[in-house]
Amino acid sequence: MKHYEPSPAEIEREFLARQAEVAQALSGKAELKVSVGLNRVVDEPLAQRELILISKTLSDSPEASTRHMRGQVDLAALAMKHHNAHTHETNRPADAQAAAMFDALEQIRLEAIGASQFKGMKHNLAQRHQTSFEFKGYDKAADGIQQGLSTALPDVVAMLAREVMTGEAPPASIQSLVAQMRPWVEKAAEKHLAQLKDKAASQRDYARVVQDILFDLKLITHRLGDVEGGDGESENSPDVLGHNSDDADEEQMQTDATQSLQSAGDAEDNEHGERREVKAPGDFDSDAEQDVAPKEKAPRAAPNRPEFTMEVSDSYRAFTTAFDEIVPADELASHEELDRLFETLMQKVRQYHTVTSRLATRLQRLLLAQQTRQWMLELEDGLIDNARLAGIVARPDITTIYKLEKDSEFRDTVVTLLIDNSGSMRGRPITIAALSADILARTLERCGVKVEILGFTTRDWKGGHSRKAWLDAGRVSEPGRLNDLRHIIYKSADQRLNRARRNLGLMLKDGILKENIDGESILWAYNRIRIRREQRKILMVISDGAPVDDSTLSANSGAYLDRHLRETIGRIERAGDVELLAIGIGHDVTRYYSRAVTLHDVEQLGDTMLNQLTSLFSPEDIRKTRKEKRRIAA
Repeated sequence: MKHYEPSPAEIEREFLARQAEVAQALSGKAELKVSVGLNRVVDEPLAQRELILISKTLSDSPEASTRHMRGQVDLAALAMKHHNAHTHETNRPADAQAAAMFDALEQIRLEAIGASQFKGMKHNLAQRHQTSFEFKGYDKAADGIQQGLSTALPDVVAMLAREVMTGEAPPASIQSLVAQMRPWVEKAAEKHLAQLKDKAASQRDYARVVQDILFDLKLITHRLGDVEGGDGESENSPDVLGHNSDDADEEQMQTDATQSLQSAGDAEDNEHGERREVKAPGDFDSDAEQDVAPKEKAPRAAPNRPEFTMEVSDSYRAFTTAFDEIVPADELASHEELDRLFETLMQKVRQYHTVTSRLATRLQRLLLAQQTRQWMLELEDGLIDNARLAGIVARPDITTIYKLEKDSEFRDTVVTLLIDNSGSMRGRPITIAALSADILARTLERCGVKVEILGFTTRDWKGGHSRKAWLDAGRVSEPGRLNDLRHIIYKSADQRLNRARRNLGLMLKDGILKENIDGESILWAYNRIRIRREQRKILMVISDGAPVDDSTLSANSGAYLDRHLRETIGRIERAGDVELLAIGIGHDVTRYYSRAVTLHDVEQLGDTMLNQLTSLFSPEDIRKTRKEKRRIAA
């Protein structure tokens, strides 16, 4: 009787089913399922979805690949059991790099809880780190410190925290970077790193220590409770974002985590006999600043800002940044008003339903075509190629009957849409911009590409608090930028569009669209996307032309903002780590951007945008971009 050999697909299905059972047992949630994400190279353990999507590598040995996948499932299950999403978001900084470190250290907390109880889990989680760091190229980093500062800093600090909390040395793939950066990190944050292990059972207390570490490393400018005179000690006090923590869930998780750590500690005892106020950044600082508009509502506290970013050029400055703000869109209007504005926008969308539907369908086909499977054939190892089996009959000596799937060049991409929210965009232009953002986000999300939607404008016409401070200071000559920036987050890259789509209606709100200072805004969006973990990063600016701010231009040279915009674009294009392109709404912006198209009407939206994205996501363009990056790096 012929012995039945299960196919590779059947083996994988059985493996994923067993991993789902493990996740259900660890988390206590019977509905969990596990699947391999087609477009994933990194997992998202804190997402807390009922379907756990993991990545699968072909470069590792089968044993390492299996441990890597098990580690992803283990960490996601631990997050289901011991992680409170509301507490996390309440304490999470707004800045992208600080948020990445905050996320990484929360994952280390979960790892410490799980690894202390399950030896096998500890090995799986270690392999997860090793594979992830190899993929990011940390083991091949040639520029050491600079590589660590720009992209690896969150992972380096996480590995130092893991060493403190579990006693495990950093994986080989990141040891070089950890060794180079250890003296600096420990000098700045050694005291608070040492406190992490004692706080692991309480997510809230642990988050506060993590904020201390971020503050020590100058990645944020204030800790929780430093804003508006809060002491940060009340269990129910709102955080910087104005949220309250979910006490009941947090206390239950703290109890579960404490029991896990205590049981692990008891086992270790038996075996070994022992148990192992901040000012906003800016150039202006005088008593006059404290006296500005005493009867008006106090300006929003300056957002946490990272230290390791591309800074503005020496030829450009802001008189003060104390009144700038980075604000989520839903904080600028009530829920009822956002619903009303979104319905107005949807009415406009329905007018162009045929155009938008055709574009979404064609664009999705284009992008999905880039993700179709491609195989390397005639190999001596891999999966059996059924098409080659017939040849064995004629030539039994043939050994090249195997195939392996190629990694798609399209996978692992993030796109930032930066939308000009200036007054000149009012009416048809802002409608086209909102339509563009909605279509792009919907279509790219369907294809597994993460999309961030940002907007930029100013808080006031003709200066605002910054100009008042300048007047009180005696009208110094050449003061630099004289208006209060307002940077709006309509949708973060890790947020689903259906949760943020109504925010797009804010663009139609009276009083939101004011003036535009493009250079600093593009720099802000660039600094957010450049520290993302995705391999390919695209920044798309949707604007109607030149930067305009009457207050700044009246006190400086007439080309002050224009010159800075050109300098910023040039620096980003030379850096080569983010692809920059623009869509001009009613105006030609090719005088600023080397890659740009122009839309004059909604009817042009379909063909123009599709042609641009066809070029952008074509295999030839991807290869050209990678060659250019290698040339710049060399």
